[in-house]
Amino acid sequence: MPFIPKEERPSLALLARLADDQASQLSAALNAASAELNRDDLVQHVVNETRTIETDDVKKILNAVRQVASAKEILEVPTDVFLHDVAEGMGRVEEPEHRLDESLQVRLRKRLATLTQSPAMEFQAKARSLQQDRENTYCRARIITDLRPVFGSDVRQSPKAVLVTHMLRITYHHGSHGTLRDLFLTLRTEDLDRLSEIIERARQKAGSLHAFTAATDLREVN
Repeated sequence: MPFIPKEERPSLALLARLADDQASQLSAALNAASAELNRDDLVQHVVNETRTIETDDVKKILNAVRQVASAKEILEVPTDVFLHDVAEGMGRVEEPEHRLDESLQVRLRKRLATLTQSPAMEFQAKARSLQQDRENTYCRARIITDLRPVFGSDVRQSPKAVLVTHMLRITYHHGSHGTLRDLFLTLRTEDLDRLSEIIERARQKAGSLHAFTAATDLREVN
């Protein structure tokens, strides 16, 4: 049974609960899209062609579909088996507002089959699977900053000083199943400055590579 991230459950439930004409319009728009479009252009194309669905809902659904298509590509599981497991998993999620009954599971499975096999989405899935073809891939991060008291020999007395500390939490996907794991690192303020310099350097290198691909007519995917 594939793990369904909590952030994708509302979108999958929304897809299952779309009216049939809305689902058909979404499918037609995605199938008509060129596989040459990058992610943002693909989303905008589908948004423009699906006037009966709220823009934010279209974006959320497409992101969830891309996640499903990418996971299927990475795990190399037969499409019917994988989508059956995803739909069945949506019938077991802990959030009652997103949990699907059997009839909605069938609708979700059929709609995912149509959407994930469109040429544009298949291309997006292949690109994302290459991007994530590593043992560990980044998911999100958070830094918590606080004060830590420094006591003297008598802890009954007030602290003598305080330390400003930072806790960096990096959440990442591990292994082929994308299991979420956390890494916690304690940082000093000067460490934050160094990280900022490293990130800026990476941005500059990315800018150079973007210029290179533009000059050579290589198409970038995101």
